[in-house]
Amino acid sequence: MGEITSLFAHKVARQVSPGTDTRDVLKSLGLQPDGPVEPSQVVAAEAYYDFFAELARRDPDGLTLPLRVGASMRCDDYGAFGFAWKTATTLAGSYERAEQFGRRLTNVSTYTIETVPEGGLLHLHRSGERHLGLRLSNEATLASVASISHEVSETQFVPRAVYFRHEAPARTIAHEAHFGCPVHFGADRDALLISAERLEAKNRLSDQGLSAYFDRHLKEEIANRAREGTLDQQVRHVVAQRLSDGVPTLSGVAESLGIGARTRHEFLGRARRVVDQLSRALRRFGDELLRAARRLGLQTLRLGLSARAQLLRIDVGLADEGQSFQSVVDAARRELSHQLLRETDYSLAEIAFLTGFAEQSGFTRAFKRWSGQTPRSYRLAAQ
Repeated sequence: MGEITSLFAHKVARQVSPGTDTRDVLKSLGLQPDGPVEPSQVVAAEAYYDFFAELARRDPDGLTLPLRVGASMRCDDYGAFGFAWKTATTLAGSYERAEQFGRRLTNVSTYTIETVPEGGLLHLHRSGERHLGLRLSNEATLASVASISHEVSETQFVPRAVYFRHEAPARTIAHEAHFGCPVHFGADRDALLISAERLEAKNRLSDQGLSAYFDRHLKEEIANRAREGTLDQQVRHVVAQRLSDGVPTLSGVAESLGIGARTRHEFLGRARRVVDQLSRALRRFGDELLRAARRLGLQTLRLGLSARAQLLRIDVGLADEGQSFQSVVDAARRELSHQLLRETDYSLAEIAFLTGFAEQSGFTRAFKRWSGQTPRSYRLAAQ
C-alpha cells in the first residue's frame, strides 16, 4: 500500500485560506489537528490525495493551494533528508539525494535526473490515475523542490521550464509566478528543467563531512524501516485475525509468530540497553551536534531518539503484560530531557529536537504528561 509522510498533510492544512475548516479532514486521516507533527508517521497515499482534493474544493482559491504548500516548505521540514539536501556540495548533489533517498518521505514517488542538451531534467515519477488529488500533489511536490532549491542556492534559483502531465487548470498565472519560468501542461513528463550552470553551482551551506553523515543516517533509516515494516505487517495480520475474540495479548501474538517468552524478554532487555546507550551518546555528542546545527541554521535537527526508537517499537495497540517498547523509549526521553533542563542552557526548542520531537509544542505536552509541569517550570525549580 502506498504511503506518504503525514508532514505533507499538516502542511496542506496550514496553507488553506483563512476560514477554511480543516479539522474534520485531518481527523479522517487519523491525525490530530492540534497534535505534534511527526514526519515518521505516514498516511495512506490515496487517502492523502482525497484529503488534498477536498481541501482544494473547500478553499476559495483552491487552484493555488499546491503552490502555497510548495512556497511554505523549507529544508528543515524534511528532517535528515533536508539536511542532506542542504549540505550537498552542489544543486546536482541535492537532486542526487532526492533520487537516492526520496522514498524516505513516500513510497509512491521517485526521482531521476536526466542530462539533456539544455541542462538537466529532475523527473518526478508517480503512478496512478490523474485525478484531482494526485495532480495537486504533483504540483505541490515540484513547487516544493523549487522552494528548497532556491533556499540552498547562493543566487536566485529559477528553472528554465516546468512540465506537468496533467491538463492546465483554469488559471496558470500563479504557477508561472511561483516558478518564474514557462510552465507546460499536458506534457509527457512531470519535471523541472534546470540549466547546467545552475546544477553545478555551489550550495550556500555545502559541507562534505556533514553531507556524508546525513547520507549514512538516511541509508540506515531506510534499511531499518524496511525490516520494521516486515515485522509490523506480520503482527498486524495476527491481530486482525484475533480481534473478534477481543484485544490479543503480546504473549499471544508472540506465540503465533513463534517468539517465545524467553526470547521476548531478552529482546526487551536488549532494547533497554540500546536506549541507555543512545542516551549516553546523545549526552556525549550533544554539544557537537548543536554546534553543527547552529552553524548550518538548522532549526529542527531531529537526531534524538525518535528515528532510533522506530527500531524498538512494535506499537500495534496490544495489551502488554510487561513494559512496552514505547514506555522504554519514553523513559529514556524523559530522563534525557530532565538532565538537559538541569545541566545545560539549551533553549526549549533545542532540547525538543535533541529528545526527538519535531516541534517544541509536542515536547511541552509530553513533558507535562511525564512531570506534571512545564519544562520552563521544571528548569526554574531546579536552579
